[in-house]
Amino acid sequence: MQWSVEYSIGVFNIDQEHKKLFEIITMIEHSEQNNINIVDVLKKMVEYVKLHFASEEKFMRKIYYPNLDYHIQLHRKFEAQIILYLNQLKKGEQIDIFSIKQFLEKWLINHILKEDKKIGEYRYK
Repeated sequence: MQWSVEYSIGVFNIDQEHKKLFEIITMIEHSEQNNINIVDVLKKMVEYVKLHFASEEKFMRKIYYPNLDYHIQLHRKFEAQIILYLNQLKKGEQIDIFSIKQFLEKWLINHILKEDKKIGEYRYK
């Protein structure tokens, strides 16, 4: 998964945090071939997502973003899904790593392009 300028929302700190999320998803992509424990990568994802969402939500409060509550709901649902995957793996349940990676990629790209871009646009109104 590669960061592209099309994912930039025009807010430097948020863009940098999004790049880090792309890096973590890439770690999942390469976890099997690099002998990296998927549970450890998902733990890292949960930790970083919490930091990123807190940062993004703080920024939205600062600019009085009108769709803050809805945006926070989207964040919490995503976080809950990652935690669900993590808990399933910890219990020894078999989950296709490719499916996890696809979910994370699709959610992140869609979220940035459909929701986070609105933050950048609102900021410059």
